[in-house]
Amino acid sequence: MTATKIIKILVVALGLTSYSGSAFAQQVSNVSYVCDLGGAPAQLTAQVETIADTGIVQNSQGWITGVIGMEGVNYRYQGELASATARYVFTGENQFADFTDLGTNERFRVQMISQGASLTMIINPETPQPVTYQCQQSQ
Repeated sequence: MTATKIIKILVVALGLTSYSGSAFAQQVSNVSYVCDLGGAPAQLTAQVETIADTGIVQNSQGWITGVIGMEGVNYRYQGELASATARYVFTGENQFADFTDLGTNERFRVQMISQGASLTMIINPETPQPVTYQCQQSQ
């Protein structure tokens, strides 16, 4: 591949990046929930990024000629869960998040199921008897 062809590919890719940035913009929102952790109240706050699935269109020579929107959506998020006795940070994608206890550095997996203003957190969902906590949106 010649240097000229590489530069042309980069120019096309950068142009599509700026195009896709406006046509398929990502949305970021902040959410807040009040949770009941087995009788202990806790506050969950998170920044959620909604990302539309996209695909590229190529011509017969393999050049990228466009970007198209797909039907799917992915959610990426990060946040904090804090109670009077513990504080956790988490990052996740779609229904699963990885939590870290800031006091002990213990790490665990949580399945997060959002239904309207309710959020169900299933701690260590792969275990035989996972623990479930309920949250209600506060914003």
